Order: sequence, then C-alpha cells, then structure tokens
Amino acid sequence: KGTKTIGVVIPVIENTNFPEMLRGIESTLSKAGYRFILCCSYDDPIKERNEIASLLEMQIDGLIWTPATLNDSTNIMNLIKGQSCPMIFMDRLIPGVEANSVVVDDFDGAYEAVRHLYDQGFKSVAHLSSDLEFWTSRERLRGFRAAMREFYPAQDELLLRGEASVAGGEKAVRELLKTKQRPDALFAFNDPMAIGAFQALKSA
Repeated sequence: KGTKTIGVVIPVIENTNFPEMLRGIESTLSKAGYRFILCCSYDDPIKERNEIASLLEMQIDGLIWTPATLNDSTNIMNLIKGQSCPMIFMDRLIPGVEANSVVVDDFDGAYEAVRHLYDQGFKSVAHLSSDLEFWTSRERLRGFRAAMREFYPAQDELLLRGEASVAGGEKAVRELLKTKQRPDALFAFNDPMAIGAFQALKSA
C-alpha cells in the first residue's frame, strides 16, 4: 500500500544549503520512481508538527526531516513513531534520538573556522549565533568555544545572538558597532547572517 511519496520538512527554502539538498533528493527519488512533498516550518515548532501530521495522514512512505528548534521535538517524535514511518534527519539532529541521519560535523567545522582565523593572525573573534535552539547552533557554538579556549584563552567571550537571517545578522552587528568591544573577525552561524553582517560593516 505504498504511495511512492516521501515527505521533506525543512525550516526555510531560502537558506543557501537547502536548494542543493532538494535537487539531490529529487534526482535520487525520481530515478527510483518516487516523488516528494516539500513543507517549510519557518522554525515554528507548531507549524512543523502540523505539517508532519498532515504528511503522515497522506500515508507517506518515509520522512526526511530537518528539525526546526529543539522545542516540541519529543511530541513530534512520538507522532512519527506512532505512525511507524521511516524517518531520516537531514542537516540537524535531535539530541538523544536514535535515527539515521545525513549531517555535517558542525562542532569540527566551527573549531576549524576559528583556527583558520587564528592562523590568519586575527587577534580577537566574535561569534554571530542564532537566537533559537538548533542542533547546528548548539554544536557550532560548542566548537567555537573549544577553539577559543585553545587559541584565544585570554579573550572574554564575544557572543552575538540574532535571527538566523540576513536581517538578523545585520541587526546584531549594528548593535555590536555601538559598543567599544570591536573584534577584528566574525564567525557567523550561517551564510544569511554573514551576508547581513557584511552589509552592516560595509554601510558603517
């Protein structure tokens, strides 16, 4: 009684990573005679739960899921398990949940980014992080802090938080520029935030 349909739930389609991921998903599924239904949660756990519930009602054959925030994740997991729907995490995980996943090493990536800045001779580094609790934001912050302890042990932590978007990055850096703490390098959580930070710095 398969439907030959896979549900794909991602936070936003604008993020630079997701269009490429979706192209890969579509190409692979198409060759196997499957199609996919795409839903965006916009990092809203209530919308996310409703979208997943709707997909399960359609009797999808599987779910590829990038969790929005870590809020409400237990309820959503119980919903998926109740339907016995095969599920794979993409890009983000939920701590403590045993499931197949396709992710990068966010901790190591952040660590290597800070080490690169250190090797380039920058004297102080700030981290521009998301204001929401994601697996990726948590792991990148953990990697940032580990690298700072090793390469910049005397520096007080410079942590900026904002919406994980161009506007969020721009707003956070505009606020930073009003202070006397001026790092000479920024490590941004994602590309949109980095673009916003660049815009704020360029306009100043």
